[in-house]
Order: sequence, then C-alpha cells, then structure tokens
Amino acid sequence: TAYAWGILIIGCFSAVVFFGRFYFLLNRKLNYISEIENGVSILESGDLSYRLAVLGEDELSRLAVSINEMSSSLAGRIETEKQALLSGREMIGDLSHDIRTPLTILSGYIPLLLESEPMTDTQREYLEVMDKKTRQMRKRVDELLDYATIYSGQRKPQKRPLSARALA
Repeated sequence: TAYAWGILIIGCFSAVVFFGRFYFLLNRKLNYISEIENGVSILESGDLSYRLAVLGEDELSRLAVSINEMSSSLAGRIETEKQALLSGREMIGDLSHDIRTPLTILSGYIPLLLESEPMTDTQREYLEVMDKKTRQMRKRVDELLDYATIYSGQRKPQKRPLSARALA
C-alpha cells in the first residue's frame, strides 16, 4: 500500500505541476491578448505612434508585429496626404497672387484707354469687353485667394445671414 500511496502522491503532484504550469502559461497568453487589445484601442483612438510590445515568437507576437507595421504605414500615408494638401493650398495661394499682378495692371490701364480719344466704336467695344472680363476674373481670383486662406486655416470663414428669397 505504501507503493500505491507513493504513486497517488506522485500522480497528484504531477497533476498539480501540470495544471499549475498550464494555468501560468495560459494566464500569460491571456494577459498578452489583453495587452494587444488595449494597444489596438489606443491605435484606434488616433495615436498611431503607439507600438505594441512584441513578446516571444508565436502567433500573437507576429500579430503584434503586423499591427505595428500597419499603424506605421497608416501614419506615413496620413503624413504624405497632409503634405500633399498643404502643397496644394500653397500652390493655390501662390497662383492667385501671381494672377492678381497682371490683373491689377490691366484694371489700371483699361479705364485710361477708355478715356483716350480718338477711338473707333470697335476699339471701344473691345476695351469694354476687356474691362468686363478683367473685373470678372479679378472677382474669381479674389474668391480663390479667400478659399486658399480659409482652407489653410490662416483665416476663419465669415458667417452672415442669408435670405431664402435670395436663393430663389
């Protein structure tokens, strides 16, 4: 019977060691899964600079590496898009300024030419068309410049009441 008790004690001890080790390893994996879940929540909230800890060389660590690579890639794409938008805004602002200069010159000379004499009716008609088109173009360029400054954040849009009848 001492032999049976010895086998029973060794069997119980082996079971306790096995289940203890199993629980320890399982608990470690569950904690790592929880850590990955918390990290994904941080990334989801917008902090793409956060990096998940890579522990070991198993499926979970490969998942953490993949998530880190994905967030780095996304952060890079977002930064590239921001730079492209900024470049576009700057180009719009620069173009509108560059177009304004010749329009200002035309806006100054055309009225002087309209006052000069002698002039044929055809010449007067052409100058009046040029004057009208220059004013229209100046208005569009001013709108473009306003858009560029508002869109770039240099100026806030001005809100004003609008009558529904004005839309009809």
